Amino acid sequence: MTAASESIGAARWLAMRERPYLASAIASLIPVEVTKKGTDGKPLLRQGMGADKHWRLYFDAEAVGGLSTPEAAGTMIHLTTHLIRAHAERALDNFAEPELWG
Repeated sequence: MTAASESIGAARWLAMRERPYLASAIASLIPVEVTKKGTDGKPLLRQGMGADKHWRLYFDAEAVGGLSTPEAAGTMIHLTTHLIRAHAERALDNFAEPELWG
């Protein structure tokens, strides 16, 4: 197990502990490590994590490594609530611009 996977695991555990009513949703996230950077060399993911409508939790190991466990857990909780509320599907239904909707 990599350090990044351990960080994601610790954040997931804390998120589930802090928001037990979201525990099954948080447990449903499928972690996917990404390494792609922007042209400036910085991670593309805001707060080091992002999620898609298929419940994949994308994370940049370098960026997540710079977050405390409570910060990473908070981001995970935030992303989970977007998924529960079908945020991505509503964006498509409203013809939203991805850069502005996110």
